[in-house]
Amino acid sequence: AMSSPTALELQRVGVTIHHRSLLQDISWRMETGQVAALLGPNGAGKTTLLRVITGYQFPTTGTAHLLGEEIGKTDMDALRRQVGLVDPSIPYFDGQRLCALDVVLSGFFGHLCLDFDHPSPQQRERGIQTLDDVGLG
Repeated sequence: AMSSPTALELQRVGVTIHHRSLLQDISWRMETGQVAALLGPNGAGKTTLLRVITGYQFPTTGTAHLLGEEIGKTDMDALRRQVGLVDPSIPYFDGQRLCALDVVLSGFFGHLCLDFDHPSPQQRERGIQTLDDVGLG
């Protein structure tokens, strides 16, 4: 059987924006199925690191691979659809209010516009179960 690619591999990743270093020399490897938490004080670079992992911020030094693909050198829209990040800090459309289930379901598609992608009944059921699991049903 063919093994699945490493979920995440960062090699000496750094991010500098406007001469300000936000991340320096981050190396991290995660296999499929592993779970991790990013902990640190405000300004430590947690959000920047998540943006690199999801391909919304490209590293300025080093390389980042997600599911075997190099971030910045592959179809990022297709790759994001395999990640399933739900980020509460991303801005929603001009005052449009989304219900919690829609925000959770957005994790299947890598964006919040569910007008373009329609969750399957199985995805909808999984979203409802996820909200129930954390007491938000």
